[in-house]
Amino acid sequence: MVPSHPELPHCGNLGRLLAAYPDAVATGDVRDLHLFYPEAEGRLEPRLPGDELDLGGRRFRFLPAVLHDLANTTWGYDDASRTLFVCDGFICAHHPAAATAEEPVHAEGECRLLLSEAAGGALAPESFRMSAEGLYWTRRADPDPVFDDLDRLLAANPARILATCHGNLIDTGAAEAARLARLAHRAVYASASS
Repeated sequence: MVPSHPELPHCGNLGRLLAAYPDAVATGDVRDLHLFYPEAEGRLEPRLPGDELDLGGRRFRFLPAVLHDLANTTWGYDDASRTLFVCDGFICAHHPAAATAEEPVHAEGECRLLLSEAAGGALAPESFRMSAEGLYWTRRADPDPVFDDLDRLLAANPARILATCHGNLIDTGAAEAARLARLAHRAVYASASS
């Protein structure tokens, strides 16, 4: 199991999963997980960006989390499906108007769909406004160097799908999603700087 980061919405079931699967391990940037799950300390295997797991016919590569929530957030890439697991990096509201209101950003039944299948599947910079506002560093750091790193990461790991933890899986183009997310992050940074 590869927990993305030690925030309970993202790793809260790790103890139950490890108990249910006694031969399983948790791997990735696990440096703080012993504090949450002391009973699992011997089953935490650290991995660094660039490390890979052979999953039999596919490889999972551990990557630095360019758009990170916590400093020890882990991203991953599955080479067979060309899926980039981005955790909180691309929180996507496919109903952008609702993203700025106090309304749900998903219509009933849309949560299990790919973005291309959802009714409001077109992306805009506003689609990523929640992501840009929700990460602790975005109001204080120029996003362009971060997104330049993201462009390099995408070039080295060509993604067909961006698997975000919040919102639908983005299957409508990783480069375009990155371009639109950059614009959203620029707007948040500019509003905080003015």
